[in-house]
Amino acid sequence: MNCCVKCFRDPVLIAFIRKQHRTGICDFCGSRRASIVGAELLKLIFKPLVDEFEQVDVKHAQISIASPLADALEWMPPWKIFAKTLGSRAKARLLGAILSLPPKSCASKWAPQIGSILLQANQAIWWSFTEHIKKERRFLLAKSFDDDPKDWLPEFLPTIAFAIPRTSGFYRARVTHKDANQFDCIAPLPPEEMGAPPSHKITKGSRANPPGIPYLYTAEDEATAVAEVKPQINSFVTTAKFVPKKKLRIADVTKVEQVQSPFGLNSIAKDIIRCDLLRCLNAELSEPIDQEGEAIDYVPCQYVVEVIRDCGFDGVRYRSAMRKGGFNMVFFRPEDLKIRGKTNLQTVRNMTFSYEIYKPPRELSF
Repeated sequence: MNCCVKCFRDPVLIAFIRKQHRTGICDFCGSRRASIVGAELLKLIFKPLVDEFEQVDVKHAQISIASPLADALEWMPPWKIFAKTLGSRAKARLLGAILSLPPKSCASKWAPQIGSILLQANQAIWWSFTEHIKKERRFLLAKSFDDDPKDWLPEFLPTIAFAIPRTSGFYRARVTHKDANQFDCIAPLPPEEMGAPPSHKITKGSRANPPGIPYLYTAEDEATAVAEVKPQINSFVTTAKFVPKKKLRIADVTKVEQVQSPFGLNSIAKDIIRCDLLRCLNAELSEPIDQEGEAIDYVPCQYVVEVIRDCGFDGVRYRSAMRKGGFNMVFFRPEDLKIRGKTNLQTVRNMTFSYEIYKPPRELSF
């Protein structure tokens, strides 16, 4: 039996069917003169994903997340496998033809297998990594730990790499106080006080840099730089513009997205883990520094950033948590940039906040 490109929305499946260079009538959606393929030829493509699921007896297992196989396979957003115009019965018939299963079996309830990576939220994956590196192995992860970033990041990073030219500009800000000896006297900090702190003052480290190793934290625009220092209303902030002395190579972790398709992957589990780890890295780097936090809390970020640096990159780009739409950049070698022009003194006039009722992550019931 033949299926066609109009049966699916997944780009990997559509591309595979078109490469067969066959046209005809689809036995499932009824399309004519469409690109078609024998449904059984899709079995090897579907099998790794289907293997993450199992058929369940809802009455006994009481699994509220179970659904017909076609719907179950679209478990993770933004996975969209089947065409909206394809009805549930047609989907069951199609999957039956692909997997050599009775359509009735495909129409019954399916759910991810216990222990499947699909049941783990990205925060859980990051938590597992952080617990291992904080409490078991610090500098060399145990061989039993799967997917050490130093083993796979070198191949992944070129997909999120970009170069910044010497004409680019980045901003730093520092809260500035009045001179206690001179009433109402205030001036911007001098340029020499706007760079990265010296090594001997970095006793705790930060999100990206370990203790004693200075990195230069900047923002892509002045407003984000001011927001990052968390100033108070009517306080003063000195800002400075930095420019690269040479072309620099950056890893942009803001470009890491969820796995867009469950097909055509070397390993569904590994690809999900890797994308989620880097997406969590972006979130962790964005978080404001907790002055009361422990230095060990920053070790997981520092480990991954060190791997990125070892791959020949000059810095990492990540989102700002302090200003919506803002982006930050941390540079590994402060000497790669210099201040252009004079420093400026800014007065903070207002700040905008938004809030919402906290909604805990969805709990899965078994």
